[in-house]
Amino acid sequence: MNSDNLIYLIYQQNQGSISPEDAAKLKNWLESDIDNQNIKLDIENYLHSADTYKPSFNIDLDKEYKALRTKMDIPENASKSSSTRRKAIVWILTFLLLGFAVIFYFLNQGNKTPRTVKTLPNQFETIHLPDGSVAYLNKNSSLEFTKAFKGNTRSLKLEGEAFFEVAKNTQKPFIVELPTGQVTVLGTSFNINTNDDDQTQVTVATGLVRLTNKSNKSIDLKPLQQGIINNKTSKLTRKEVNNLNAMSWKSKKLEFKNEPLTEVFKVLEKQFNIVIDCKNQNLKDCPVSMTKRVANLESILASFEKLYQIKVNKTAQGKYIITNGIC
Repeated sequence: MNSDNLIYLIYQQNQGSISPEDAAKLKNWLESDIDNQNIKLDIENYLHSADTYKPSFNIDLDKEYKALRTKMDIPENASKSSSTRRKAIVWILTFLLLGFAVIFYFLNQGNKTPRTVKTLPNQFETIHLPDGSVAYLNKNSSLEFTKAFKGNTRSLKLEGEAFFEVAKNTQKPFIVELPTGQVTVLGTSFNINTNDDDQTQVTVATGLVRLTNKSNKSIDLKPLQQGIINNKTSKLTRKEVNNLNAMSWKSKKLEFKNEPLTEVFKVLEKQFNIVIDCKNQNLKDCPVSMTKRVANLESILASFEKLYQIKVNKTAQGKYIITNGIC
């Protein structure tokens, strides 16, 4: 959609005279890019400012409105009243003098402007990045990036949790800045979690990832490895993992291989945002081996009831008490 037609559609929408076909076009444009809503708001602000503009020169309404209609693709049956024509002419003159600079800034130079996507509780967002990479943003998280990655790197800022599928580009590293450090990759898939007050976790699914702390010390991580930054001391730790449950919020898959039951409970607490209170301490080392490709809390707890003869009581919203049971 060219900028002239875009202005006209927004003008029509604000006048309440937009056709269903044009409304659909505008809706599709707004949904096609996360930045377009901001562009629309800026255009509306300029249109509002133009309402009070009074030119100090004479305007040939018929001549100018005819040229304006052609330029902005305004239908022949659009209102031809003097007031409508004058307002439309004032708007386009305002844009020619001031507004187009702003529109072109957002449409072109705006590529350099950082923008932030934030998720609410229980909201997840899939973000298609300009280099072909994809970011899956977990709830209560934010990701800041630019519409076009300029320079020698592809840089983003993350707070919260996200899973990344990074398009390979050996000439342009993909860098995610974190509150406690940064992650650098060339092409890979991995999960970052900064939600824990004590530590930042990076878990690698494919490829090679470099985790760097604020002291500029770094470790390289391979698939099925997890890097941890201690948020207080900045200490870096690397450990092997035998599953990708750290990213189960995105995959919806849970897998356990001889995991202690208490560790399984911790995973379930994070995955389903619940609290599990296990009263029988003899269960803490019970080994768990199972795979749930579509993780469902009730079915998992029902399996545990059969396997370990436990009793599960839900006492409040999101709280479960485990009693009885044997390994």
